[in-house]
Amino acid sequence: MSSLLAEHEKSFNALITDINRMSNTIPDLSKDDKNREINAGHDAVEEAMELLEQMELCIGETEASERAAVKQRIASYKSQLKDSEARLKKAAVAMSSSQAARDELFAYDGTSEDSRAALLTNTERLNRTSERLQDGHRVAMETTEVAVGIMDNLHDQRDTIERSRGRLRRTDGELGKSNKILNNMIARAKRNKVVAAFIIIIAISLIAAIIYLIASR
Repeated sequence: MSSLLAEHEKSFNALITDINRMSNTIPDLSKDDKNREINAGHDAVEEAMELLEQMELCIGETEASERAAVKQRIASYKSQLKDSEARLKKAAVAMSSSQAARDELFAYDGTSEDSRAALLTNTERLNRTSERLQDGHRVAMETTEVAVGIMDNLHDQRDTIERSRGRLRRTDGELGKSNKILNNMIARAKRNKVVAAFIIIIAISLIAAIIYLIASR
């Protein structure tokens, strides 16, 4: 595992711890402190998301034998971040255990329940938007993985084609040599036929001369 990935994981776990701590303390804070802590929590969530993206980029740099385990850890981190973000959003609208803090948060005047309901509705809408963004990011990362797989396959196919082309060139060279040898054999056979015919003609001529000499005695 690369040191950069380990560093990202360490930073991510620290952020999750901070987000969960904020979720536990936010309900009992004063209005101003609560707003500051909520903003800090949102910043921590965004930073954690960026760390997840960096971790996913590190997958390609890890050993092939470790990639499955790294992907599994990243999936677990995504689930942790989703749970921590949900806790933070619930804490942002949760009532304090102190009635005074509750009155300060909702400015209780008989309409606080309506305000709280509207706030919950907006929070749910934000949750749905965040989930859609996360789904879009997940689809984008899956598409990137598919594209990388296709590029790897194309590279492997190119290597196979190059090897096949090399074998064809060697085969073509061997065929050329075989053709040259065959042509030489054919030429030699033709020469042998001419020589044989010449020898036969000489032999026939000698036989005819001998017969003529014998007959003329």
